[in-house]
Amino acid sequence: MGTVEVRDISKAFVKRMGRDVQTIHALDRVNLTVREGEFVSIVGPSGCGKTTLLRIIDGLILPDEGEVCINGHVVREPGRDRAMVFQDFGLLPWKTVTENIRFALQMRKIPGDHSEIVRRHVELVGLKGFEHHYPHELSGGMQQRVGIARALTIDPEVLLMDEPFAALDAQMREVLQAELLKIWEQTAKTIIFITHSIDEAVYLSDRVVVLSQRPGQVRETVRVDLPQPRWSYPVRKEPRFWELREYVWELIRESVLVLSAEADGQ
Repeated sequence: MGTVEVRDISKAFVKRMGRDVQTIHALDRVNLTVREGEFVSIVGPSGCGKTTLLRIIDGLILPDEGEVCINGHVVREPGRDRAMVFQDFGLLPWKTVTENIRFALQMRKIPGDHSEIVRRHVELVGLKGFEHHYPHELSGGMQQRVGIARALTIDPEVLLMDEPFAALDAQMREVLQAELLKIWEQTAKTIIFITHSIDEAVYLSDRVVVLSQRPGQVRETVRVDLPQPRWSYPVRKEPRFWELREYVWELIRESVLVLSAEADGQ
């Protein structure tokens, strides 16, 4: 199972600049349920708390109010039922592809011979033949494949992805989007995906959660009623794809305009 429940999450940060102290309210009473095996993307204006929310779900930081439950258990710290893929590939430059992937198993102190697990995940992400290459010998897309394989080796129930394709060129980004959908189809993981790209969110997701401007609140959850598997046909040519894209964009734009109007009125 991999059901995630976000219940009334609020979070603020205190920023000190010399003698001045500023409180930044990142999230305000966020509620969200992600069902087992579902692919949910979270979008919203820059600075709306998307990454903060993902880190709370992972247990890297604690909320000020509310709680996150995974399969009914309250999240208080990182756990083996979750894995994170970051925008920064975070590979160890002195380790090969195989060694970088195995490193996740070693860090989690998972017992046994890891060779077969690593081999299967190298093949899963399409890196067969590159097992002994070092990060500097790989393209950005291949490095991110290593990051995804590393996260999946511990067999998490929930895969958390924080703008994993943002640093890639447009062509490689679309290739990896399709590859991710194939991996999701094979593994049936619950995926929560942060992105600034509305196209990417609509293409990948069962639902797109739109956060408001800071402090982030759930403005609306949009169901993506496009057929699966989307990697096997040109979904971006569908009129419905562009309807959904424009609808999500309008939600984000309206949120930004409301904040601008409030700022002008002060």
